[in-house]
Amino acid sequence: MDIISLRNKRSSEKIVKTSISEVLRINIDKLDTLNKNSILYEELNIDELDLIEIIMLIERRMNVIFKDDEVEKILTVGDIYNYVQQKIKR
Repeated sequence: MDIISLRNKRSSEKIVKTSISEVLRINIDKLDTLNKNSILYEELNIDELDLIEIIMLIERRMNVIFKDDEVEKILTVGDIYNYVQQKIKR
């Protein structure tokens, strides 16, 4: 992975964490305990509306669009990271 890709990955992960933190109104430091396998619905106790709000915020901040079928497959924090990375590579 080159330095630009690494920087983009770190930047996108920060945007994802910030978006989750803002929608759920929790301190971003609490998200440091999560890993990519953390299940959103269990560990963060989010519901579908929360997830939609998080995705919409990420879409605006990163100028990407998630398709409905992609959003339906999101279960973990890593799923969000992966979809964002796929979008910015295009």
